[in-house]
Amino acid sequence: MGNRVFNPVNKASLESPERYKILPPFKTLKVMCLKEDDIMIDIGCGTGYFTLPASEITGPSGKVIGVDISEDMLDEVRGKINGKGHNIELKLADNIALPVKDSQGTFALLANVLHEADDMMAMLAEANRVLKPGGRLAIIEWEKSEMPVGPPVEHRLHHDEIMRMVMETGFTMAKISPAGAYHIACSALKRK
Repeated sequence: MGNRVFNPVNKASLESPERYKILPPFKTLKVMCLKEDDIMIDIGCGTGYFTLPASEITGPSGKVIGVDISEDMLDEVRGKINGKGHNIELKLADNIALPVKDSQGTFALLANVLHEADDMMAMLAEANRVLKPGGRLAIIEWEKSEMPVGPPVEHRLHHDEIMRMVMETGFTMAKISPAGAYHIACSALKRK
């Protein structure tokens, strides 16, 4: 793992009231066009910040596959599910390879995860692999500028860099938009 990877010891910060203010998960997923019946793959699901709201949005006929490299993080999500979230499946992964079948998802989310990957292009290629043709990719990353929260600016990705990598890994219709005061969002489609 690279030195950019989030340390699970700090997992409480992922559930802070400040984070809910600057990046409200339910609203963010709706803006990124997650919908009922989607099969969402939450790549780097962490404590389930987006996984649990996605379970609610996708409903009983949808599914959420939460993938993380930390068993501790997956245990945190399991504790929150506690009999609820019957459409959630959790999987342990390494830093790049996803334990998900080819063309399984209709929506893949990388929220504050891409900048942590040892090989960002390989991570995006994996996101492409697990999406069905026409599937939607949603990337949320910290804006590349100095601010009082988030990772060091040198770990952040410029939106042009994100767009280039997305297009080079088999996606189309990519666009960048603001996602609150501190984040940018990239949405794209897997080529059919």
